[in-house]
Amino acid sequence: MLVANGGETHLTFGRAAVVVTQREPDVVVRISGEVDVSNADLLEDAIQQWLRTNPGDLILECDGLGFIDSTGLSLTVRLHNDLTARGHRLVLAGLAPAVRRPLEVTNLIEVLYVREAPP
Repeated sequence: MLVANGGETHLTFGRAAVVVTQREPDVVVRISGEVDVSNADLLEDAIQQWLRTNPGDLILECDGLGFIDSTGLSLTVRLHNDLTARGHRLVLAGLAPAVRRPLEVTNLIEVLYVREAPP
């Protein structure tokens, strides 16, 4: 489902809700709910579409994300690799514990750029 509201785009992908905002030159994607095998492909397609029209860094705000499986982790790695190849970066912001833990266990937390939430 797609809803445009001013400068934001609201989408739902199964159990994930996404709000996309353009902050020149970057794209900010605020994700809540769950990213798993049921919706990761749809989410990736939508993000890639935004990146084609808005070449900049991709900031994923993950504080509302309650679950991520290996498919979601793979999506994160692909986005990181794609953006790095273009001279940009993937920024993970506000990692909820349910997201931070899998990134720590897989050591991806050492590879990806993580911006901690302000205190």
